Amino acid sequence: MSTELSLPEKRPAGIRWWPAILIVLAATVRIVWFRSKNIPFQAKNLQTLGTVLVAFALLFLWWLTFSRTRWRLRLGVAGIALTLLGLTAATFRIRGVSGDLLPILESRWARKIAVPAAASAPTVSTNFATASVRPDFPQFLGPNRTAILDGPALDPDWAAHPPQILWRQPIGPAWSGFVIVGRRALTQEQNGEKERVTCYDLHTGKLLWAHGDTNHYNTVIAGEGPRCTPTVVSNRVFTLGATGILNCLDLATGKSLWTHSITNDAQSRMPEWGFSGSPLVVDELVAVSAGGDDKLLLTEADITDFIGLVRKLETQTPTTLSSNIWTKIPLENRVIDNSTNSIERRKSALIKVLNDILQGASIYDEALFSGTKLPPQTQALIEHKPKGSELIRLNRFLLAEAHPSEIAKPRLNSVLAYDVQSGALVWTAGIAPVNHGSPFLATLADVRQILAFNSKRITAHEAATGRVLWEYPWGVGQPHVAVPVVTSSNRVLFSSGYGVGSELLEITASTNGTQSATRVWQSKKMKAKFANLVQRDGFVYGLDDGMFACIDLKDGSQRWKEGRYGHGQGLLVRDVFLLMAENGELVLLRPTPEAPNELHRFRVFNSKTWNPIALACDLLLVRNDQEAACLKLPLKK
Repeated sequence: MSTELSLPEKRPAGIRWWPAILIVLAATVRIVWFRSKNIPFQAKNLQTLGTVLVAFALLFLWWLTFSRTRWRLRLGVAGIALTLLGLTAATFRIRGVSGDLLPILESRWARKIAVPAAASAPTVSTNFATASVRPDFPQFLGPNRTAILDGPALDPDWAAHPPQILWRQPIGPAWSGFVIVGRRALTQEQNGEKERVTCYDLHTGKLLWAHGDTNHYNTVIAGEGPRCTPTVVSNRVFTLGATGILNCLDLATGKSLWTHSITNDAQSRMPEWGFSGSPLVVDELVAVSAGGDDKLLLTEADITDFIGLVRKLETQTPTTLSSNIWTKIPLENRVIDNSTNSIERRKSALIKVLNDILQGASIYDEALFSGTKLPPQTQALIEHKPKGSELIRLNRFLLAEAHPSEIAKPRLNSVLAYDVQSGALVWTAGIAPVNHGSPFLATLADVRQILAFNSKRITAHEAATGRVLWEYPWGVGQPHVAVPVVTSSNRVLFSSGYGVGSELLEITASTNGTQSATRVWQSKKMKAKFANLVQRDGFVYGLDDGMFACIDLKDGSQRWKEGRYGHGQGLLVRDVFLLMAENGELVLLRPTPEAPNELHRFRVFNSKTWNPIALACDLLLVRNDQEAACLKLPLKK
């Protein structure tokens, strides 16, 4: 009798779970760690989103290669996952992002809303301009560009007397706001390839006229269409499009009176998210931020007379350049022959040497420049003993002052001012690249000035001439949108998002008619990204990275921070705050230093709303990039 040895049947190994568990744990720890860090809320969301995407990719790789399941099951599950991903991509598209940089999805079959067509000729009643006794709201953030109105007295009891929607209709995409003059309501919007300025009847929403320019700005993150708000003075409408087209139009008809391309006039480029600074009218001038030339190191184009420059260097005369410069230039770069090869070779070598000098110590030599009348901003820089990039800037200006015939000065074209009647360019000033804030008129230390927000710099310009009065380094290069808050005769508050926060500056008189800015305090407790801040009775209210907050003007300390409303826009009307939340809800609050005191909410839209609002007595105009509406607010009796 024979016996056979039988081996136990080998059972298939189970699923190898530990790699998946490690991936999930690592992703969770990373997300918790980033969300606990003191970084901007948007950065937290981007890190979270990136971590989730990487985790899903690693889980997919684990399932296919390391899970130890049967191949038929692996491929089946992977196929289902890829099919669902493909169906999602085929069904939805990203329609921009929220203010916190979270993607917004919409169906690919969603229809674009048709915008009203302009009438062939506006039919206006004879008493149209005087039909309303409501006060005007003629520019961005109201009559004084402060987002503060003295009236009317709004009825806070919306439960008993809710707002009424007089009209609601489609509108072209844009982040512009409305302005109101009489019964005319004006805004900017995109219509196909046309960037339009549109005028509606305030009471009915009927389109009265439209002016179009063939320009189209559109990106996934920043959205589509113009982002500035019109400015109306007398019978003229001033608008700036996303690509830099400055228009002056007739208020009654929309007829073009004059137009300019500010990128051509300033020899600048459109900023990354489009031009966003609404035109500012000061007396007979309209000022816009156009973007200067902040490239301070020399290029061949900056050497206007190379041979003349080298001939002066050949004399080895320290009065031509300061000895600090002259001794650093090798002898072979200070002589040339007449051959083309020598000139080009020496030019390249000399430019490199000069740029090395610009990035070194100060080249200021009191004896050298004693007979030279330096521009006020250059003299102010010398007195402040700048370092880093500001020292390079000073050296660049001094080099041009020492050799005005041979070396070109940086272009002064950060802010442009045009004559409101003729459109003639009156003055240009500043060298800093443009940012996204609107120029602001203020009187500080008894001097009337235009405050401009530039890339990494705040600049104050004398209103009549554009002369730079003072400058102050600002931010990290991210968009700066919120208008300043003038808190006293010589103090002004600035605020930005992206983790920058707020600073209160004190402005004092300096030499040569210039001024200087000194920090009073700095606070991370108020970071205005899109929204604008308002002050009342020594306290500042506004959205701190999407949450309503209050800080004390004395020291920047936070009194409270409650309620996430997103990146919306608001107006302070006497003692109540009208807030258009990012989700399309209109919120009524009565903020005090003790609490925000939310009173009521009223749903207007169901989609992202970033646009500023406009109020004329009891009529409130609101819009986003799809719809516009006019609300009648209840007034106190």
